[in-house]
This record gives sequence, structure tokens and C-alpha cells, in this order.
Amino acid sequence: MRFRVTLETKNNVVTKSKGRGRQGFKDGCKPPRRCGFKVGVAFDKNELKSNETMKKYRTGYKFAWGIPRVRQYMSQIGLKAPGTYSKNQHNGVMFALPSEVQMSGNQAGTIARLCYKAGGTHSQLENVRKMLSYAHQLTTGSKKGNFREVYEQWESQNPDGYLRPTQKIKAEVSPDCESVEKMMTTPFDEAKGMPYPRWNVGLLLVFDSLCSGARSVTDLHRIKMAPDHVFAPSQGWMSTSMKGGRAKLERRKGTRRWCVYRPCLCPEGKHVPPPEDWHQHVDMMSNPKNITWCTNCPLNAFQCIRDLLPEEDIRSYPAWLEAQQRYRKDNLGEESMKKLVAAWIDLQGGNPDGLKYDTNGGRKTLGKLCQKYGVLYHESFELHGDLWCTWAKYYQEKLARDPLFKRRTQSKNPDVCLVALRKFARGFRSGVAATPSVKQQLENLRSQINAILGHLN
Repeated sequence: MRFRVTLETKNNVVTKSKGRGRQGFKDGCKPPRRCGFKVGVAFDKNELKSNETMKKYRTGYKFAWGIPRVRQYMSQIGLKAPGTYSKNQHNGVMFALPSEVQMSGNQAGTIARLCYKAGGTHSQLENVRKMLSYAHQLTTGSKKGNFREVYEQWESQNPDGYLRPTQKIKAEVSPDCESVEKMMTTPFDEAKGMPYPRWNVGLLLVFDSLCSGARSVTDLHRIKMAPDHVFAPSQGWMSTSMKGGRAKLERRKGTRRWCVYRPCLCPEGKHVPPPEDWHQHVDMMSNPKNITWCTNCPLNAFQCIRDLLPEEDIRSYPAWLEAQQRYRKDNLGEESMKKLVAAWIDLQGGNPDGLKYDTNGGRKTLGKLCQKYGVLYHESFELHGDLWCTWAKYYQEKLARDPLFKRRTQSKNPDVCLVALRKFARGFRSGVAATPSVKQQLENLRSQINAILGHLN
């Protein structure tokens, strides 16, 4: 178990927090007694996989088993019903070790074909393919890949034959720039009914989602499980390291370190922190009686959350218990985070028309902010990490391409990572003013020249 380590210097504070949150079936699971080398290695490989990946395997297995014709065939080749395996890293839902599955290429291809013929969405069949890839790894001992027959069957599928998706993936309705500006410049108001400790958590969730483009499930979970923070209020910023790096960047190149940054939003660009004893002067709802600081500054929100947690426990998204007037030992769950985000947006006047915002619309809003405030691609990249072709196609229209920018990792220089966020802060008429370095000014000039040349061509 990791406990917080604090390094205090004149300008910043580095903290490490205890890991908390929902665990997967593999967390805490022990390897079989007297297991051989092959089984032991497979167990270790499962430990390296994320809980999301392991969950997709189980989803694919249960979907395949739920189809009568496929279930009959799976039983014939020795596979068991979900939940009947011995307790393993999938809690007995499916096989997890080489000793629990033996599958040939023809058998795997047959399962994939039967699932396709029975009908399924692209996502459902994709989960089946990933499950079969997992069986291939356990059967052959390879690190990745799939059976040749599964590849052949997948290439023979007609996309027009897929069923309609059961879930909407692409966001369509998200807050606009004016709504974000209003939310981020409206201070805390106890008359609106939300306790200040819970309001602070909502502020961080909304800021990370809309201004940093954190995905509603994977990215927020990685921020929730953050292994460390860098808190530099005198410089007007803080960062939170995402556990496992930025989501969807680890598939081909391995884990890529990524941090979520938060800038100061105090008026006139001068950070004003809360008094050290603010939490000793609160009412029955834990609302401060005399507010002398900017409550809508993310740094102050994080600071106030930290003041109400034990010294060894620093988290961004703890759940608030109103009955006991304290934070829970657990973080907010996935659904609780979505509800708090929606409630906080409504409370701050960010949804004047009463629309139903898509819960995965954070990156859509980030694209709107980048477009409005003239954020260049190499500046916004430090927030979202997407390739230019992806970001320009789905999120920020009319984005000039920078052919010389090839980096796929986040810069380790906070000033580089904060350029876009500080543009937002100036647009909100608050925050620390950004002073670009000579190198940054040259990069901006280079991007503008490339954009002009691109239009001329």
C-alpha cells in the first residue's frame, strides 16, 4: 500500500497518495499453490493487464456463451459456463490460466464465425475477438496476437451485417464555451444547496473533463487513482499524474506517462489561497463562514479537499458523506461521478436550456474551447494526446496542421503543457497570464507559417 510522501520546497509541493478505488477480480488474487513455470508466467501477465482489459475478456466470453448455438459448441470443446471455473483472476467467470483452456485455431475461428452469424454489434464481436486473442495468449504463451483463423474470419465479415450499437459512443451534445466560462467564473454559493466539500470535488471533475479533455470513464478513473501530484500554487499550477498514463496511448507503444494540469483561476492572475484554518470556521454543512479566497480556482478546490483528508491520504475525487460531514475512505464510483458532474453543471448555470449533455462530451467541449481561443495543435496536444488527423476530424474543425510536430509523448516542461490552459484562463478573464518562452514563441510562429503555406497550397 502506497502512502503519501511530501517534498516541500520554496516553490512547490510534490505529494504521493494512497491508492484507493474499485478493485478488479485480479486484485488480491493469489497464484495457485505449486504452480509450474508456464502457469506462473501467465498469472504474472494477467497482473500486468488493466482491469478494463480483463473486463472486456469476460464481456466477450459471456456474450458468446449467451448464444445457444455458440454455447453448445463451446461446451463440446471443453469450455465451461460463466461462474463455474475455480476462483481465479476472473473470479471464475472464465478461464485465466493455461491449465484451464486448450483451444485450436479452427475452434477459435468457429466461435468467431458462429457469433457473427448469430448477430451482434461491432463492439460485441470485437470483445469476442479479444477474448479469443486472450485464449491464444494462454494457449501459445505469446505476448499478443490471435489465431490465424480468427483474423481470416474477421476479414470476411460484412460491416453492414452488424447490429446497431446498443450504446451511443460519439458525443453529440456538450457544453459550449459560454457555459464553461460561466461555470468557471461563478463562485461557490451555499444557498444553492450543495455542501462546499462536495462542490470542490465537482469543480475538479468538471474542469478535468471539459478543460483537459479527460474521458468520462478511463481517464477520470486514472486521475482518481493518481499515484502522485505536483502542487505549485506560487507558480499558479498543479499537476496530477494519471495511473497507467493517458488512456488509448498504451496499445501500441506501451504505457506513456501523462499528467493532467490545472491552472490558477484567481482574479488578476495572483493566486490567493485559503487560510490554513478555514476548515475550523465552518457551519453545520461544512460550508466556510467567511470566504476570502477564490473558490472557483482549481488549486484552491484541491487544497480545501486536502485539508479535510488525513495527512497520508490525498485524492482528487473522494466521496462526501453529508450525514457524517466527512469524506469517505473510497473515491466516487463511475456513476456517482457522472451524477455529480451533471449536478455541478446545473448548479453553476452551465445548462440554461436544460439539455441532456452526453457524459462523454468533455473532449467535444475542449475542441470548442481550443477553436475559440486560437489554441494551436502542438499546444492542445499536451492536453488530449491525439494525433492531428483524429483531433481535427472529430473535435476541432479548421485546425491548421503542423507537419514538423511529431512528438507523441507529453512534454515534461509544465510551461509547455500549460499554454492552452492559460489561454483558457485569460479567456475566462482570470488566471495566471502566460508568458511564452522564446522557444515557445518560435514554435507558435512556425505553426502559423505552416498553416498559411497549407492554405496557399
